[in-house]
Amino acid sequence: MHMLHIPRPRQPGLIHGDPNDLNIIMRKIPRIDSTEEKFEFGILDWEDCSVSRRIYDLALMLMYAMCTEGPCCATRLAKLGAAIIRGFNSEARDYGMPITGAETQALPALVAARFAQSLIKGHYTSFVSNPGDQYALTTAKQGGWEKLQSLWIDDNEIYSTEWEKATC
Repeated sequence: MHMLHIPRPRQPGLIHGDPNDLNIIMRKIPRIDSTEEKFEFGILDWEDCSVSRRIYDLALMLMYAMCTEGPCCATRLAKLGAAIIRGFNSEARDYGMPITGAETQALPALVAARFAQSLIKGHYTSFVSNPGDQYALTTAKQGGWEKLQSLWIDDNEIYSTEWEKATC
């Protein structure tokens, strides 16, 4: 049995609770005076928000990003995750709340837990509570079972190493 302990955060924060690609809207801002591309964005669907550990939103972002990336090797998925972690931590540092070592170590387990929840709940929804609901199977259709096995069993060290380096 794998026990996970994350010390209580100094300051919990508002988390979105469902930060996936369908809940982010973005558009390019037309610029006449510059060649630099600029974007503005918004976040939709705040019904799952709560005050909790910010690391939970990061774990959800990582899982959703892994899902939207097609079939590929663990190294590529780990590097994608590392880029997301660097961006998240860059913003968190600006607010004096960088990702802690314990949170970094917990990320693979948190992402795996979200994969398991999404896959099992999706299967239950599609086959028991709302037969035929294909949306509920999205994570499975995006290779979720294979990516969970890669993350948790086959290639765990690759993810742990890349993601730890990203927080340094």
